[in-house]
Amino acid sequence: MVQRAPARRRQAKTQQGLTLIELMIALVLGIAVVGAAISAFSAHLRTQIFVQELTLMNNNSRFALELLAGNLRMAGNTHCPSDALRQATATADKARLPFANTIEENQQAVWYGNYPAYVETLDNQHPVLKDLADPESDSLLIHRIQPERNAQVKQHSGTQITTTKPHPFARGQALLAVDARCTQAATFTLAGGEGQALIDHSNTGKNCRSALFGTARDCRSSEGVSQGSFSPGSYIYALNSALIFLDKTGQLRFKTPEFEEPQTLVDQVEHFEVRYGLDTDEDAVANLFKAAKDITAADQPMITSVDLFVLFKSQKAFLPSPIGKRCGRFESPTDNYLRSCYQSRINLRNRGGDHLESLAGNGL
Repeated sequence: MVQRAPARRRQAKTQQGLTLIELMIALVLGIAVVGAAISAFSAHLRTQIFVQELTLMNNNSRFALELLAGNLRMAGNTHCPSDALRQATATADKARLPFANTIEENQQAVWYGNYPAYVETLDNQHPVLKDLADPESDSLLIHRIQPERNAQVKQHSGTQITTTKPHPFARGQALLAVDARCTQAATFTLAGGEGQALIDHSNTGKNCRSALFGTARDCRSSEGVSQGSFSPGSYIYALNSALIFLDKTGQLRFKTPEFEEPQTLVDQVEHFEVRYGLDTDEDAVANLFKAAKDITAADQPMITSVDLFVLFKSQKAFLPSPIGKRCGRFESPTDNYLRSCYQSRINLRNRGGDHLESLAGNGL
């Protein structure tokens, strides 16, 4: 009997590694996952930058606008009834507080030459602003008293005022005198009597005349000025003015007579704009709004509110697509920077208003 040889066993082939197709599929999936992760991270990073920049803008705008609002509300305050109340209770020719400005045309007049204008805008070519201010933006000059720095009148005779106690004013300090009966007011500078219970306002030392009573607005005209005196109980206040402007580096700055160099309020500002609200129908509410450059001397007594526009710009260009922004009259370039325009309307307390009407901002 013939025996068959045993059949060879087929050995199964063991697969080692991946095929090319499998490698390609894995590579595509890996790239997709990594791409999605990078995209999500980039979106998160942009969102984080967006939130940080917008928060910074909100904080800066609130700080700047609230500071300006506080000063604007006190602009022209004399601790007398407001002009609005005065108008409601007096005839037209007595509606405004009789006022004399005796500060002569010199460096002090840069700040107080147009007093009793409560607020005004200086031309960008003004000596204080020249070569500093952004040519597309406005400035805002706020005149106000420092109520905590005061002296009470005991007697007024000629060019000298005796006070109830030594006063805190330095020689050359701009001052505002307000009669106890609110019948007159005048600005002048201290000519003598520093550290004493005596205020000398003779027509030397930056005063153009000795008279402190009258309706003349400034030294350029003596019409309507007559000799007068401030009754016992009248007050003398230190005057202070603050000039706010945007410089060419994007810093919103302020300057006062006490500081040689302007101080920085906030940065990352691209535009600063001022509009004035005029009360032309004498109801203490603004019914006509004018750009700062259009305000005339005749408009000044009718200003009852101020509109402020502040445009902030992010430090980096991170938006996914370019966009432009309008703020007041200013149209920004179309680019990838985040911008937010903040608007505020402030009523002047001494002209019928005493509150911040609105504070609004909008990004993008």
